[in-house]
Amino acid sequence: MTGSLITKKTIATALRELLKKESFEKVTVRDIMRHCHMRRQTFYNYFKDKYELVSWIYYEEAIENIQDYMNYENTAMIIERIFTYLYENQNFYIKVLEFTSQNSLSDYLLEQTKLLIRHWIDELDDNGDLSLTNDFADFLSDFYSYAIVGVAIKWLNDSCPEKPKIIAKRIVRLLDQAFQSAQDLSQHQRRG
Repeated sequence: MTGSLITKKTIATALRELLKKESFEKVTVRDIMRHCHMRRQTFYNYFKDKYELVSWIYYEEAIENIQDYMNYENTAMIIERIFTYLYENQNFYIKVLEFTSQNSLSDYLLEQTKLLIRHWIDELDDNGDLSLTNDFADFLSDFYSYAIVGVAIKWLNDSCPEKPKIIAKRIVRLLDQAFQSAQDLSQHQRRG
């Protein structure tokens, strides 16, 4: 791990620890840097502001929990991995859900979920299990991504009342059924 990555992760850890006691809006860059015993200017060497830091955390964690696994782990396992990760880090994510403007969690989750769902659709298409037009595949990806993100946010806001494995299984089961129905609908539309 490079020195800059270690520094960024140290800063991110400091933010996470501060969010155990304060709201995101109350935490300042000065607070973050005092907590990790670094100069304030060091923060600005890596991030423009605390919103960019949160965006970096989303990106790093998306790579670690989604993108790194897309080519060799099935989508059902990745969905479970996402919910397990959110569950283990719910304090942080509940706090960052409080702001909805710049670099919001819902926007970032939506972007990553769309990639994941589209990857799943493309895999099914490549295997011959699904044959959809590109427009319809995009529609399905958008539709189910919004549904999954909405469920994830509600689940987080409700303090994760169900175990990640249970909610992930429900989502995967619904997606399996939905993709089969989409296949039937697509075939029907082509015939008439």
